[in-house]
Amino acid sequence: MRRKNPWFLPLLLALGTAAPAADVRVDLKSEAAVAVSVPLGTDNGVTRESDFSVLLPGGAAVHLYPFELYRNMFWSQPLPAGTFSRIAEGSLVLPATLGKEDHEELRKKGEERKAELVAAQEEARREEARREAAALRLQLSRLEALRDDLSRRIAVAEQAFLAEESKYYGAWNAFDSGTDQSLQNIMEYLAQRDEILERRNAPSVRRPPAPAEAGRLDAQIRRLDAQIAAERDNIRIARDGRRAARASFLARRQEWERLLVERKQVTGEIRSVEQRIREIPKPR
Repeated sequence: MRRKNPWFLPLLLALGTAAPAADVRVDLKSEAAVAVSVPLGTDNGVTRESDFSVLLPGGAAVHLYPFELYRNMFWSQPLPAGTFSRIAEGSLVLPATLGKEDHEELRKKGEERKAELVAAQEEARREEARREAAALRLQLSRLEALRDDLSRRIAVAEQAFLAEESKYYGAWNAFDSGTDQSLQNIMEYLAQRDEILERRNAPSVRRPPAPAEAGRLDAQIRRLDAQIAAERDNIRIARDGRRAARASFLARRQEWERLLVERKQVTGEIRSVEQRIREIPKPR
């Protein structure tokens, strides 16, 4: 027994007024929903109990019903993959009259395919969540290993930095005390040299200094000049040592500070990855 369709006549009238050729065709295809859209809706008298046929090449037909119904269009029920692939955008759509059993079976299969589609999509989302979680946990593990390695390097760098700091301040103090002593020695040597020069060059009323005496005084002056030069070298060496100690100290400190900054950045990345892991949707 064929099911009566009270909407059929209004639909035909609507098709006749809205489209002179009564030409209704598939508008869009949705790969995600495995469904097609038809530009007929409640404004055209379509209800959820309406049935349609889509004509395929070769004269075959596929039955549709409004799975999602709107004022000016509807989306069909999810279709079998093979059937969906045979429908093209622009395929002709006609009203259909199905028997009660066929009408109900069409909707039963549509709901079943929808449930299967939802389950498959949900499983795909769970699988994607599992892959994302695994990738994030691997990234987290690598970041934690990097952070731990940086912590070890920071500890070593800190010890080296403190050792260089001690050397630097030791060199600074040694320079101060050594320089003070060298300057004092230079002042004494200069005073002694001036005194000897005065004796060497002072005119004698009776006679000039004997050659032997003059030679002895000249030797003392040369010795004092050498001592003054040595003290000046000591000051220069101490200054160079202080500069080298300062450069080494600053280099160690900069390395220590650089590692601290790098660990802080890695720690921030770890917190970000942990937050992303927490935000992954839990499986239902």
